[in-house]
Amino acid sequence: MNKISIIFPVYNEANRLNKLFNNLKRFQKKRFNITFQFIFVDDGSIDKTSVKIKKFFNEFKKSRHKYKLIKSNKNFGKGHALKLGMKIAKYNWIFTMDADLSVELNQIIKWIKKYKFLDSHAYFGSRNLPQSTQKYLFYRRFIGKIWQTIFFLFVDSKIKDTQCGFKLYNKKYAKKIFKLLNENGFAHDVELFFLLKKKNIQIIELPVKWVHADGSKLNPIFEPIRFFFKFWILLTKYKLKLGNLK
Repeated sequence: MNKISIIFPVYNEANRLNKLFNNLKRFQKKRFNITFQFIFVDDGSIDKTSVKIKKFFNEFKKSRHKYKLIKSNKNFGKGHALKLGMKIAKYNWIFTMDADLSVELNQIIKWIKKYKFLDSHAYFGSRNLPQSTQKYLFYRRFIGKIWQTIFFLFVDSKIKDTQCGFKLYNKKYAKKIFKLLNENGFAHDVELFFLLKKKNIQIIELPVKWVHADGSKLNPIFEPIRFFFKFWILLTKYKLKLGNLK
């Protein structure tokens, strides 16, 4: 795995980008025998997100790593942003991760050093594995427990976390899978799970260090309600019945 594409979906992140930029600078100074393609997908921001990203790119014109910015003309949702990024991902291994760095860039190197990856599998970062560490706000932990219980009962008792943004795919199947993705919002992770299962792509969960980042745009009241509503629609759409994936 000497070439990796990384997709960062962003929306109105102008005030939080400095942390990501500083981490990227430090990350690139380390001597990895890996070439990266960093893809930023601006999902219709109305602040100066794209301006700051372009300014940051100017510092690395001569870098061996590649930088790319895509900007949507309006806000569609995280799932849509990832689809756009996946279209231009050029390397065989493709990470998706959140720009708030709730899971940091160094997690990539930790995974590579510790695990062997098969191009027929997808790898989900899981905050709920015994080896993982996590720092949650109370309401996020509470919502997560409810979601985990529902998913356990109605879909798959083996998968412990579908919603962590830190995931690894292989281009061999990923571009085809993401073309089929219709869910643009936060429920896109659930649809990706269903699509991967239907295509017989094995999902492997791996531990991560996850830390809550302030400034989330997730509405703690309305977004979970909308998310669970979307889940039941997706469950019906893919005709999954109780216990058939366990």
